[in-house]
Amino acid sequence: MKWRTIRLELAATTEFPRGSVGRGFLIRAPLNQDGSIDEPRLRENPDRAKVRRVWSNEADKRGRLVRMDGHWAMRFPGQIDRLIDARAPFHAGNKVLVSAEGEQLVFTVRLFD
Repeated sequence: MKWRTIRLELAATTEFPRGSVGRGFLIRAPLNQDGSIDEPRLRENPDRAKVRRVWSNEADKRGRLVRMDGHWAMRFPGQIDRLIDARAPFHAGNKVLVSAEGEQLVFTVRLFD
């Protein structure tokens, strides 16, 4: 298990047919060998599980990675939680669905150490 920085970059949308590297999330979390989040390790040190929303035309927002109703979520102060639907492990190139307030966007996984 290793703490990793996971970058989620906006995948292709109607507005951004090629996706957008300027719109995404940075997530700091412990990952198992299979690319899943190591929940017991995260519980040992939850303050290390940071999230940052990076949107090119807005100020960055900082929050935390939390467990909510059996799903992972990004929690930012004063905002609705954003659920992460990662049906595949966090491996480079895999897709992740992020949803909040009825809006769903697909992101592509990029990994950094």
